[in-house]
Amino acid sequence: MNTFLLLLSAAACCLPTGEAQFPCGRRVIRNRIVGGTDAMEGDWPWQVSIHLNNKHICGGTLISPEWVLTAAHCMESTGPHSYLLYFGRYQQNGINRHETSSGIISIQKHRRYTTTEEGYDIALLRLTRSIPLSEYIIPICLPSSTYQFTCGPGYYVTGWGHVRESVSLSNPGILQEVSVNLIGHRTCDAMYNDGKSTLWQPNRITDQMLCAGVPQGNKDACQGDSGGPLVFPVNGTWIQVGIVSFGEGCGRPNRPGVYTEVAAFTQWIQERVMNLTFMSPETTSSVDPHGCLSGAEQVRGILLLQAASLLALLLS
Repeated sequence: MNTFLLLLSAAACCLPTGEAQFPCGRRVIRNRIVGGTDAMEGDWPWQVSIHLNNKHICGGTLISPEWVLTAAHCMESTGPHSYLLYFGRYQQNGINRHETSSGIISIQKHRRYTTTEEGYDIALLRLTRSIPLSEYIIPICLPSSTYQFTCGPGYYVTGWGHVRESVSLSNPGILQEVSVNLIGHRTCDAMYNDGKSTLWQPNRITDQMLCAGVPQGNKDACQGDSGGPLVFPVNGTWIQVGIVSFGEGCGRPNRPGVYTEVAAFTQWIQERVMNLTFMSPETTSSVDPHGCLSGAEQVRGILLLQAASLLALLLS
């Protein structure tokens, strides 16, 4: 891809041995609405819907048949047995022909997590059963700790959250997608430290965070998108770059969405999930002080979009 300075190793994949029929990050269903916000069924087969009390509360990402990656702040309400996760879901209200579900055995949040603004907003969910893979249910690929992305366009956020502040997704609640830009740490921090934010403190964007959005707003994550994936395609393989974490409002100008950077937590994930292979670049390159490789805006793992606490679904 032109936006990457690094190429992935073709052999690398995050799928456990024995599941090669559906390799991670490789979509089987390839239909899409150009310029629209409704995703097509099967477009994002790693997307997970997390439910509490029969209600969607957060997104997540299938990383293996037995594990889901999400944000720590999504799992603060109660114990693991209160949650139900849906895979292959396309719409929240209506028939989902390719759907299956599972409960959770355990929730493993990063030990340093306290609040979203302090960072470390990441959690692993171990499922009560192994999820059967299909054209509509496929794990996402994860980047190695050495993976560095380029700032710019071509990143996608998906979810069932609000379409704008205090405006819920209308029935039948079809999965939404939005294309966003990756923005560097320094640029993102400067955007929030413009003297107009009552929620921000200086130097709040840490090395474990990423930002994505557009300066004018209207493309962002929002309430209900938390925990969902920020992804990027490389040579036909999709890689998860970030986890929807927090922001100030949804789609506001100069208020990009803030994401947990997945590459910063590769070792943490490896220590808890066996048999995962992470995508590695064929060559290495130095990290720009801003955080990502070349481009006007730079951040180590992903492009920053406009601010939002959760997923972005707004129209261009």
